[in-house]
Amino acid sequence: MPQQQDKCTSQISNVGQNDELSHLILNSMNDGVIVADEQGKILVLNSAAVQMFGDGSINTRQEEWTQQYTWLKPDRVTPFATNELPLSKAIGGETCKDMEMFVCNAQAPEGVWLRINGSPIKDAEGNLRGGLIVCSDITEQKQIEETLHQQQAQYRSIFEAVNDGIFIDDLETEKLVEVNPATCRMLGYSLEELKNLSPTAYIHPKSLHLFEKYIETLKTTGYFYCQAVNICKDGKLIDVEVTGTRCTYNGMPHGLALVRDITERKQAEVALQKSEAQLRQQAQALEKTLKELQSTQSQLIQSEKMSSLGQLVAGIAHEINNPVNFIYGNLTHAHDYIQELLNLLNLYQKNYLHPIPEIQEQAEAIDLDFLIEDLPKLLSSIKMGAERIRQIVTSLRIFSRMDEAEYKAVDIHEGIESTLMILQNRLKAKPDHPEIKIIKEYGKLPLIECYAGQLNQVFMNLLSNAIDAIEEGDVGRSIQEIKQSPSSIFIRTEISQMGQLIIQIIDSGKGIPPEVQKRLFEPFFTTKPIGKGTGLGLAISYEIITQKHGGSLQCISSKKGTEFIINIPIHQKVRSNLLCNLF
Repeated sequence: MPQQQDKCTSQISNVGQNDELSHLILNSMNDGVIVADEQGKILVLNSAAVQMFGDGSINTRQEEWTQQYTWLKPDRVTPFATNELPLSKAIGGETCKDMEMFVCNAQAPEGVWLRINGSPIKDAEGNLRGGLIVCSDITEQKQIEETLHQQQAQYRSIFEAVNDGIFIDDLETEKLVEVNPATCRMLGYSLEELKNLSPTAYIHPKSLHLFEKYIETLKTTGYFYCQAVNICKDGKLIDVEVTGTRCTYNGMPHGLALVRDITERKQAEVALQKSEAQLRQQAQALEKTLKELQSTQSQLIQSEKMSSLGQLVAGIAHEINNPVNFIYGNLTHAHDYIQELLNLLNLYQKNYLHPIPEIQEQAEAIDLDFLIEDLPKLLSSIKMGAERIRQIVTSLRIFSRMDEAEYKAVDIHEGIESTLMILQNRLKAKPDHPEIKIIKEYGKLPLIECYAGQLNQVFMNLLSNAIDAIEEGDVGRSIQEIKQSPSSIFIRTEISQMGQLIIQIIDSGKGIPPEVQKRLFEPFFTTKPIGKGTGLGLAISYEIITQKHGGSLQCISSKKGTEFIINIPIHQKVRSNLLCNLF
């Protein structure tokens, strides 16, 4: 029944108001299906359910259905309070399994027995949206049970002819009062021997608790099922399947257990499970390999993009560098020439105190005094701009490091500074946002052997993420609040006692939730909106640090911010060409 219920639930969840096929499927089912929303309003009521609970007049799935449960036969519903009924339980969020209920209707006024399974319906967020019950008509089964109780003669012939073992136990004394010949053959004992034996003689110690549960269950619900281990007279162990039910024997309540030898089946199941486990392991290995290949492919593509970007940046830096050097180099000469012209002009003004009116008018028109005062400042400003361009070009060339495909000893601080220079536009103050402060605590470092260009890529990813985290954390804060408690990124470098380079990058953002931290370095995992993040930045950074440099990359986060810790050796071991060319 649970499998059938799950199937029904899956079908019903896709039923639409105008879905004719789903309607036909529901109405062709032998089991009754009822779906109600959280207020108890009936949404789905198939034909089988109408036949079970109604008189055929209910013909619309949207019609209000009475909550008084008048269809329950009063003299058989005493054990069930209204709030204990399966549909009410399902609407209330509870699951009902194999509940038996007796109902009557116009088609069967004498009543029918139903086995009802109910479960709540929840949406994708886990919110309760209603309830579902699936009802199976078990009247025939009940009639058969009653017939068996009434016809003792027929029972005896069947009892002795059945190939499976049959046990009859007194539920009060827990003594075995009857077994069929198949039981004697199964265990190797005679009927009299079994009657005089304690259950511990033929039930394995690890299955004794099931016998106690069997007795207790039949005293209450009347039905029991389990798989256990029995001991034969010669000491042989056999696996058995036990189906128990409550019955009347000699006018007294007893337990009737049908015991089937499933030893061969269990052995086949064990063999099948081993085979399935091997297949699962192979499938998991193939799936893992496929994911690794996909991850490697994506990283190679990303690496190629970064390489192309590096070549472009290096080319632009080279092209800009030449005219900037030309401008910067000529500024000194321009300054000297202009200074000489100004000196000459001063001499003219000193020796010719009364210039002709035309010269005097032109001097006033161009505001000669202001030009003499401002021209040196103008040249100084041009020189500062040229120096700034030279710094940017130098930072671009350091960041790209296209001439450093293999690892070599470099100044790590130089790489960090070049990355900060490139990110300066995101760090500086804007009309709607104060600047993000960069706090540096640089230790005294030797030259570090590393893949400089790739390590700069790691700095870029971590610092960009830190800026993103700060911007997200500042949402909702006023400019005054940000000024009072400024956003900042703290960068510390040092050499550990073990001779390892440690780089800490700490932001003042709102932190990363624990469930996200577990997947932080997974390829393609991102919490950023579509188009803003690829989910590869941190994954590639992790690969660069751990595989390319033999180090570690850790993340420690709280509500006060996030810290990334890079730990790499000062000197790199020689690695295979395949690994060196991976990025």
